[in-house]
Amino acid sequence: MLGSAVLSRLNAELRETKGWTYNIYSTLPNRRGNRPLVIATQVQADRTGDSILTVLDLMKGFPGRQPVTEAELQRVTDGNVRNLPNRYETNNQVLAALLENQLMGRDDDYQERLGGYGVRSMLMRSTLRPPCT
Repeated sequence: MLGSAVLSRLNAELRETKGWTYNIYSTLPNRRGNRPLVIATQVQADRTGDSILTVLDLMKGFPGRQPVTEAELQRVTDGNVRNLPNRYETNNQVLAALLENQLMGRDDDYQERLGGYGVRSMLMRSTLRPPCT
C-alpha cells in the first residue's frame, strides 16, 4: 500500500505526481515484535529534502487521516494472491518459506492453507487500519 508497487501511495506521489524518482521501495521484516519500516529510493539531488518531507507527510496520514481504501485493499490482496505461485518456484524459495514459518511459529503447511485463512480478512485485521475506538 505504501511502497514497492507501481500503484503504491509513495510511488504515486514521488514518481507519478512529482516526477522525483523512478521507484520507491518499502518493507517490513518478517519477524515478531517491534520491527522497522524501511523505505528506500533514489531521488533527484535537488529534491532530497522535499522527498523526505513528502514521505513523512504520507506516513503521518497513514492510516488515521488517510486510511486504506477498499480499492487499495482489493488491489494489494489480488496482487498478493496472484503472486503466490511465483514465490515457491525454486528449492531455495521453498526452504526460505519453511524457515520463515519456523521463525514466525507457523505450521509447515501454512502456505498450502493460506487461502483458507482469508487473505483479505488478515489484511483487514492488520495494522493497516487504525484501531477502533
